[in-house]
Amino acid sequence: MFGRSRQIKAIERWAQSIEMGFSPDPLCFIGPPGAGKTALLKYAKQTLITKNWLCGYSEASPDTSSAIEDFLNDARRSLPAGKIAEKFLSRITEVSISGPGVGAGIKLGEASNRTAYSRLVDLFTAIGDLAKRSGVGVALLIDEAQALPAGDLRLLLRCIRSVDNYPVSIIIAGLPALVWDIVESDSGRATGEKFRIFLVPELTPGESLQALYMPIDDADGAIRETQLRRMVHFTEGHPLTLRILGAAAWEAADNTILDDRPLAIEESHVSEAIQETTRQLWLAYYEPMWRKSSAEERELIISIAAKQAPRGNDWLSASEDRAWFLEGNDLLSWLWHAANGDTISSLANRGVISMIHPDEFTIPGFGRFVQHYK
Repeated sequence: MFGRSRQIKAIERWAQSIEMGFSPDPLCFIGPPGAGKTALLKYAKQTLITKNWLCGYSEASPDTSSAIEDFLNDARRSLPAGKIAEKFLSRITEVSISGPGVGAGIKLGEASNRTAYSRLVDLFTAIGDLAKRSGVGVALLIDEAQALPAGDLRLLLRCIRSVDNYPVSIIIAGLPALVWDIVESDSGRATGEKFRIFLVPELTPGESLQALYMPIDDADGAIRETQLRRMVHFTEGHPLTLRILGAAAWEAADNTILDDRPLAIEESHVSEAIQETTRQLWLAYYEPMWRKSSAEERELIISIAAKQAPRGNDWLSASEDRAWFLEGNDLLSWLWHAANGDTISSLANRGVISMIHPDEFTIPGFGRFVQHYK
């Protein structure tokens, strides 16, 4: 969890507030692919489970009901045997989920012929009442939340708001486009009142170096500083690339170890790891990102790869400090006021280019791929 102290503290403060009887805003983590959003949600899950919370994780799909089902199943599995688990199973007498969308049928007990809203409120009330009596909280963790229908996501939030006298809340994570799904659709402007939004940034060079070196050091292995810095430079602070490259370098070195000699990562191992990481990124990210881009988006991508700002987009070449984007309301305001359908906004929302520096790609090496591909 290198470089994630701000987000971790936010999760811990959020949980503490709920345990103290307050109703803090739900949390939302946004960032490009591979930024570490899933790691944050799983960290939150493990942290809350140690507090005996009723906690469940789900990777979203267009069928919102599956997220509720995943949450319930995950919560059941994570509960230690004992009174809380028994009460949970007995209190939630029947939850059946079928068909697409929340409205298709979440049924609590014998409840039927009621709206999805009322059924969900009953569900969260029942679970929340159990948690309140047990002195714990309830957390619904939804990853890749941009896959949820926007209306269903707002319905989930509305239901959780309706049970704010119970310790029930939600943490979601997804691509930057998720922001558009959680703003008030009928207000005519963006607000930060529905979620507290955090951008998950790239790691600093120092954090990247630590992330690569510490596992090697813990294994009593060795690597030269020049090779470490070479790896840090290649990854550009992208957490997923760090993980892939670190594992590939380790594996390359491990394959050459004789007997019980300690791990030693050499220049050749790093070169092999960079080639393997590039291959994986090419297949998993470069090709799909390029193929899913429109002709207009490709033109902009090629221009960025060539470090030439397209005509008519003075915003791209602006030099003022844009650190204020990191804060929730300002970030929402920026996204809201950016022209809908604008190519820059579209690529940023999909996580192809950086929201903070839109003349930079989020995935290391994508610019080189584009120059080769075109």
